Amino acid sequence: MKNKKFNLFITTNDVDNFGTSYSISKRSIYLLISVLSLVFVFSFFGLYFLFLYSPQTNSQPIYNSNTSDIQFLKDPVKAKNNSDFETSFITSNFDITHMGIDINGSIGTKIYTPMIGHVVYSGFDKKFGNTIIISHNDGCITKYMHNKKNFVKSGEKVNTDKPIAEMGNSGSVVKNEGIHLHFELWKDGKVIDPSPFIKNLKVVDIDTFVSK
Repeated sequence: MKNKKFNLFITTNDVDNFGTSYSISKRSIYLLISVLSLVFVFSFFGLYFLFLYSPQTNSQPIYNSNTSDIQFLKDPVKAKNNSDFETSFITSNFDITHMGIDINGSIGTKIYTPMIGHVVYSGFDKKFGNTIIISHNDGCITKYMHNKKNFVKSGEKVNTDKPIAEMGNSGSVVKNEGIHLHFELWKDGKVIDPSPFIKNLKVVDIDTFVSK
């Protein structure tokens, strides 16, 4: 294949010099265009990552500090000892995508606060159903979601001896799920795995905890 050439003539204002003629091959033109295209692409991505790109970070980080000051006086769901079938157990464990644990049970199972506190919210949320949020000492907050019925009101002081709600499956996110309590534990604005603080639990396999 014959390599075609193009002649480029550049003129000047000098009357004694009409200009200069350059000979450029077709292959050189293609090579120059390719190099300029690569420079443009890399420059574009460089400017994007320098000025526009901001990596997403988790807005609800896991709490990694000392949690020895947290002590549950009571489990959020009372264990049933009369039947293994009726015993409440955790159906979904805690991880970065599931900011709590799901404890199953029959409809109407009583729910308790594990620590003394004040109710900062008690109401209905379209997504999470009947929800209760309780503030405790030392910056701790507990959340109770998908309840059938809330027994406490916002601003009310709560103790561990009386139930605060009944277990249900309210809320749009549990349409295809069974009766359970979604329980969360927070401290200083960061979420914590509540499983180690619940006393009546035993491991039956690597993924599931079951109440004694």
